[in-house]
Amino acid sequence: MAGGQSLQLEQFNELFRTQYTSLFSLGYSICQQRELTKDVIQSVFLILWKKRDELDHVLDLPAYLRKTLVREMMRNLKANRRQQKHLRAQDLNFAVDSPETLLIHQQERLQRDQELSAAIEGLPEQQQQMLRLRFQKGLSYEEIAELTGKSKQTVYNQIYTAIKKLKQTLLLGLVLLFLA
Repeated sequence: MAGGQSLQLEQFNELFRTQYTSLFSLGYSICQQRELTKDVIQSVFLILWKKRDELDHVLDLPAYLRKTLVREMMRNLKANRRQQKHLRAQDLNFAVDSPETLLIHQQERLQRDQELSAAIEGLPEQQQQMLRLRFQKGLSYEEIAELTGKSKQTVYNQIYTAIKKLKQTLLLGLVLLFLA
């Protein structure tokens, strides 16, 4: 949408018509749920229409749509997981999980822990150390700064950067898993 022009209705309809199939394939590969995929695609196009006057910087609308679809799909899946977790917590008041279910949950937790450990091992040593001090030892930023000889701001920045990298690594792994 370079050149200061907003998206016109005809362009919008054409974009919808030409991109729907590829967006559906991408969305379905992430969640394997037809209705959710359709709903998220509708949301993506609604977002696009609402922001049509702000898209001057977007040079590749199909790429913008794909990126928005993945972001919205992940947001929806995360919300669904939270809702399912809440429902499971309510169900615990009425039923006890079977041994098989408990084993599956334990294996899922173990796998998440292993993925997190691997992601942490991929960080620079200084960031690993600061994460351990902060989250395993429970030290404050001031205590870590004093212990490492770094400023409190440096400690904060290192931990923030490490967490940001972990989120990106773990999210990328999740996206790649869904796209495989």
